[in-house]
Amino acid sequence: MNKKELYMLKVDHTLEKKGFSHHSDLSISEVKSKYKIVGVSRAIKGIIKLIDKVASQDTIIMITGESGTGKEMIAYAIHLNSRRADKPFICVNCAAIHETLIESELFGHKRGSFTGAYATKKGKFQLADKGTLFLDEIGDLSANAQAKLLRTIETGEVEILGNEHEENVDVRIISATNKNLEDLVARGIFREDLLHRINVIEINIPPLRQRPDDILPLTNHFLEIYCAHNKIRTKRLTPSAEAVLLAYNWPGNVRELRNIVEKMTVLVDSPVINNHHIAEFLKFPGSVNGLYKAKPFKQAKKSFEKSYITHALWRNNWNVSKTAKVLELPRSSLYEKIKEYNIQRSPENQTIHLY
Repeated sequence: MNKKELYMLKVDHTLEKKGFSHHSDLSISEVKSKYKIVGVSRAIKGIIKLIDKVASQDTIIMITGESGTGKEMIAYAIHLNSRRADKPFICVNCAAIHETLIESELFGHKRGSFTGAYATKKGKFQLADKGTLFLDEIGDLSANAQAKLLRTIETGEVEILGNEHEENVDVRIISATNKNLEDLVARGIFREDLLHRINVIEINIPPLRQRPDDILPLTNHFLEIYCAHNKIRTKRLTPSAEAVLLAYNWPGNVRELRNIVEKMTVLVDSPVINNHHIAEFLKFPGSVNGLYKAKPFKQAKKSFEKSYITHALWRNNWNVSKTAKVLELPRSSLYEKIKEYNIQRSPENQTIHLY
């Protein structure tokens, strides 16, 4: 049994044992699909390798990257491959909670500890006990919350509002941010000592525009998900549609791509999606001409060729002769393109699973 099969076996067991409580509205197959890591780029391969190395440890991890790159997905994949996989995975969006409530949300409070505290409430640390706490947008924590968080990391104890005694917790912390925390430290907004504690291992997810090799695999993955969800025949992209996707700059990253694919799945009646459909969803009225301004033509062409050939090789089980026949290219020309773009077979092939 290879590593990929072991990961799949592990997630099946984990989700069944947990009753997939973190996603009680989803089936096991939907959770597995949501947290599948898809990509062929060197960056994604490096992230997979790093996760495989650190997931089994209790080391504190910080995930960095622009909004929409998939930081929560990486955090949950780490959790599923840790010894805490059958314990809670609790998410906190630090930016979405008002400054006056963040300490209560994180550390809990006793009844009557402040105006409006009509009942005792457990904090996220207590709810995540023995499991993993994911602190998203940690750069938005208030100064007081930062101080309490640092103390909890150092002591393993939470200071509950209105309680005379601290409470022990056993929690693995994974944080994420789309901000430059070192810059916030220099401006006196974020504690330097806290940064040192949460940034033991950093996993940086590059924006989608810097890893164009992943655009088409991700697009096809999302097409399969939404077509299956809506019980319709899987749609496919024309080469011109793929070229448009590769030429676009994707400021919203994977989240934006997923949104566009979901729209196409629902609104395009044809089983074939062409460049004009995509241009319409990307809000380029009338034609796709403006789209190519997002990237120089030569760069877009090279990105498209590399991704297109890589995808074709994967489709044909990396058989060069068969792929050349499908692409209607001389085998020698295909070999030249493989060498030119340094296309290498991934051990996990095109679609890489973390579990």
